[in-house]
Amino acid sequence: EGILIIGFVISLCLFIMYLTMENPDMDLIAKLDNATRKSNDLLLNILPYPIACKLFSQPKIEQVTEAYKNVTVGFIDIVDFTKMSNILGAEPLVKLLNLFFCEIDSLLDKYRIEKIKTIGDAYMVAAGVPDRFADHTLEMIYFCEEVLKHIKDFNTRNKSELQVRIGIHCGPVVAGIIGKKKYTYDLWGSTVNLASRMESTGVTDRIQVSQDVYDKISFLPGHEFKQKEIEVKGVGTCTTYIVTTKLDV
Repeated sequence: EGILIIGFVISLCLFIMYLTMENPDMDLIAKLDNATRKSNDLLLNILPYPIACKLFSQPKIEQVTEAYKNVTVGFIDIVDFTKMSNILGAEPLVKLLNLFFCEIDSLLDKYRIEKIKTIGDAYMVAAGVPDRFADHTLEMIYFCEEVLKHIKDFNTRNKSELQVRIGIHCGPVVAGIIGKKKYTYDLWGSTVNLASRMESTGVTDRIQVSQDVYDKISFLPGHEFKQKEIEVKGVGTCTTYIVTTKLDV
């Protein structure tokens, strides 16, 4: 709705310019209109649609945040990235990483999952924000399993040896943007930190999930779960599960 209003206002302004100018430059008007569309598309590529609408309707706002009772957060991290950089060189490895992340971006089109950001060689995603829906944890599991399948095909096509660790946790977060420059949609809270720990203590080419996630996916047919214990700073001992399918076992 917000973008429709902005688009209507811009169109009205251009129409008024056309009526008031003695010799309207139609080429200039077309370029202005095209530039506006590109700016809107760029903003929508950076921010989720509902957040972009809020910024369009309230351009002076400096904080757009909202609390969520339950969201599933996932981290996908490249294993031994520094070691690979020393072998391949930073530039070729970054090109390979960009190609891989672009293909993961394309996979997201099939899922109700929001890409939050990349942090170095880590890829952060969330389900259940900004749009709430019931089965966000299952959606995340299905997506991450497809990533594991996709990386095998990616390595074959690119003659590469990329490996990943994936960690997933679910719980409450605060999501949105803060500040007034270089807007970034982000998540805050202990849920994010524990999801990151699920990844960093995980197993290569496997998904590690928290107890909270396990409770929501343990019924899935064709899956097996290996229980383990990890130490989390500030939390203590946590029970986690390595997820496999029967085809992988």
